[in-house]
Amino acid sequence: MLFRLNRQIPQSLKNELLETSSLFKYTVEEMERISRNLLTDNNINDQFYRRLIIRNIFSIIETYIHITKKIIKIFLAVEESSNNSISWPELIILNEKRAFLDNKGNVKLRDEFQSFESSLRFTLNLYSQLFKLNKPNYGDKRFQKLIELSKRRNHITHPKKRFELDISKEEIIDLMSGFYWFMDLNNQIQNSFNSWLRKTLRN
Repeated sequence: MLFRLNRQIPQSLKNELLETSSLFKYTVEEMERISRNLLTDNNINDQFYRRLIIRNIFSIIETYIHITKKIIKIFLAVEESSNNSISWPELIILNEKRAFLDNKGNVKLRDEFQSFESSLRFTLNLYSQLFKLNKPNYGDKRFQKLIELSKRRNHITHPKKRFELDISKEEIIDLMSGFYWFMDLNNQIQNSFNSWLRKTLRN
C-alpha cells in the first residue's frame, strides 16, 4: 500500500493514508515473522507457543479490522456522494461510539465495545457495500473455524480454569485455515482500495 499523494487530497487525509499505510506494513511484517519464526514443528508442539500464535494472529486480524474501518472513513471523506449510502447508526458504529444524552440534554459520545465477530462482519459488509464488492461468504467452514477460535482466544486471555489454557494441534490447524480465509478476503480489500486510490489521485 504505497501512495503518491497529490494536492487534491487534504493534508489531514494524506496523514491518515500514510498512517494507515505504515500500520498495514507493520502488520504484514508481523505476519511474516509469525510464519517464519513461530510456525515451526517444535513451536506447534509447545503449549506456550500455541497460545502465543493464537494471541498474535487475532491481534493482527483486529488490527486489519481497524485499518479497514479507517479506509472506509477515508473513502467517505473523499467520495462525498457515498455518504448517502451509509446511515447515521452505521456511521456511529463505524467510529465505535455510542450516543447518549446527559442530564442537561447535551449529546455525548462514549466508546462502544464491539465483539470480534460483530465487528468483523460489520466492517466487511460495509466495505463491500461502499466498494461494490460481493459480500464475504460467511457460510465458509474456514470462517466458522475462525469464529470458534476467537472464543478460545478469550479463554486463554482470561482463563477461568487450568484446562482452558491447553490448545490442541487441531485447533492450531483450524486457526490457520480461518486465517487464510481472512487473508484471501483482505487481498481483495487491499486491491480494491488501491484501485480506487489510483483513480482518485489521477483526477
